[in-house]
Amino acid sequence: MAGSPRVSVVAPTYNRRHGLEAFVEPLLREPGLHELVMAVDGSTDGSVEWLQERSRRDARLKVLSLPNRGAGPARQAGIEAATGEVVLLLDDDVIAEPGLVAGHARHHAALEPLMVLGYMPNDWTRLPPGRRGVAKLYLASYEHYVERYRRDPDFILTGLWGGNLSMPREQFARVRMDQLAIARGQDDREFGIRCHKAGIRGVFDPSLRALHLFDRPLDAYRRDCRVMGESLVLMRAVHPDVVTGDLVHGAPGARPEENVGTSLPRPVRAIWPHLACGAGSLAAIAGIALLPGSSVVICAAVLGFFAAGILILMLALPPLLAPPQDVHRVSAAMFTISYSCAVITPIFSGLAWDLTGLAWSAFVPLGACAVVLMALAPTIRFAPRS
Repeated sequence: MAGSPRVSVVAPTYNRRHGLEAFVEPLLREPGLHELVMAVDGSTDGSVEWLQERSRRDARLKVLSLPNRGAGPARQAGIEAATGEVVLLLDDDVIAEPGLVAGHARHHAALEPLMVLGYMPNDWTRLPPGRRGVAKLYLASYEHYVERYRRDPDFILTGLWGGNLSMPREQFARVRMDQLAIARGQDDREFGIRCHKAGIRGVFDPSLRALHLFDRPLDAYRRDCRVMGESLVLMRAVHPDVVTGDLVHGAPGARPEENVGTSLPRPVRAIWPHLACGAGSLAAIAGIALLPGSSVVICAAVLGFFAAGILILMLALPPLLAPPQDVHRVSAAMFTISYSCAVITPIFSGLAWDLTGLAWSAFVPLGACAVVLMALAPTIRFAPRS
């Protein structure tokens, strides 16, 4: 390794004692490793104790026990404690493959203002059934970004997907990790933008491989999506000269949670589920009334699907329409109105059949409800969120 810069690996960690051995051991087997700095961000699960015990057998492992302040300050503390000329930042669920440290070091022989981004796909097939869908979606999003890295070198920094990146330590001193406007969600992306503005060049090397042990339940992934959206709005405000519509949308198909509804006209984006459920219900009702034979069964199933969607939308509306202190009142009013309609509508359906003698006329009130749903959808005004 003569002539290569010394590489300090820095990784923040928070309450991931169960995954530390899998993360630490491959790095300590790397011959090009100068030191591994673990910045423990206020963990209470025994992480510090395990790392300190492990460090007694390998002096290259350095442990920082920090108060809980978030990943950015933890990374910055680790960078400041590092002594190598190059800092390799890894997330604590990104498992190094052999040669990762030496591969990053080769790119930094001249210690230029350069960020090197490695490749870190996740393997959704290793997860048990029931947890694979989110991980598969995540991998597809990541691969779209990788494809754009290959054809658009500027996007390496302006669309940075962190977790496996390195720079000379002096460049980290210029662009600090603890002075970002965005604390979570798109913090890596903002760091990349700041590096781009500082004149640092980005390089993507897919041979610098690591395995991302991504595993997120659906409810947590939904929260992640909301945080990502909020941070994108903030980043547009902080970096309007760089964050354009093209950057926010990323590569076609990338990060689907960012792109839902963006191809629709702006006034339609918030209400398209209501319009879709109304139109689908109306079409299914028409099919039940007019189509023969087994088609009626299919249309009934379709109607049930869209009716379930309408119920979900109804349950979700109160917190979207009203400020927090009024949600219970709006919920009570909506339940009163909706259940009253559920009782009254069948009465009108039966009355229509009795008066006309036509079976299909019983579905006219249901169709009218679908039309009313579509007509009222454009009047929805969601409450502003702080």
